[in-house]
Amino acid sequence: YVTPEKLMAGFLAKLESLYRKDNLSLLAVDEAHCISEWGHDFRPQYRELGTIREKLPNLPIVALTATAVSRVRADIVEQLRLRSPVMSRTSFDRTNLVLRCRRKEGKLKDYKSIAADIDGSGPTIVYVPTHAEAESMSSFLSDKLQTGSVRMYHAGLEADAREEAHLDFLSGTAKAVVATTAFGMGID
Repeated sequence: YVTPEKLMAGFLAKLESLYRKDNLSLLAVDEAHCISEWGHDFRPQYRELGTIREKLPNLPIVALTATAVSRVRADIVEQLRLRSPVMSRTSFDRTNLVLRCRRKEGKLKDYKSIAADIDGSGPTIVYVPTHAEAESMSSFLSDKLQTGSVRMYHAGLEADAREEAHLDFLSGTAKAVVATTAFGMGID
């Protein structure tokens, strides 16, 4: 596993060496939707991944994502310079998931409503737009539910804290995680 930044900063030369010796059989690009979603401005190295095709012309490339609409899929194909790609798609419908969206009615009312939902349901992920809201809501929910089973997850936390929140959620120790979209990357 290597980030696009590391790959484009010199690691590609190591892959080229392996390729020339016929010791490289496949390149996998996980979370490939980031090429389209982040490559235009936030992490431009994602857009440079297409140069791999020039350096490793006959290497099979697989691009994996669970969240690409048709426009994003087309962009992935174009940016990675995929030739005659085979695409496999399944429905986004997950019968084991319940999605709830509602209009905001004010912070306290919203938080109380979410607390009631969590109290009467299974494992819950509450997505919020900012680090500050993740901190505020997780604090409120922890106090309201009085279970100690609410965790917070956002990119501003140390890696150890993020991993602990993730593992607590997976193990059932945490009933809920209040998170930014940072929690969505790599979560199955």
